[in-house]
Amino acid sequence: MYYVYIAYQPLKKAYLVGVTNMLTRRMRLLRQMYAGPVYVVYYETYQSSTEADRRENQWLDYSAAQLQELVRKNNPHHLDILKP
Repeated sequence: MYYVYIAYQPLKKAYLVGVTNMLTRRMRLLRQMYAGPVYVVYYETYQSSTEADRRENQWLDYSAAQLQELVRKNNPHHLDILKP
């Protein structure tokens, strides 16, 4: 299983897009790399890395406004969806 995710840095009001097969581990790494909180606010799952890479590339071509709209449709309050 592959995850294509959108993470959000509230202090910078910035979105991060990526793909991984271990989402919780990736988030631990991102939180270590960036100062301040980083939350997964949206993700999609794919069976193959090819499909996941294709979707990631689509999102990388999105503007910040388009990413924000995608997140708002699915998670309007930008909650950390990995938080228990």
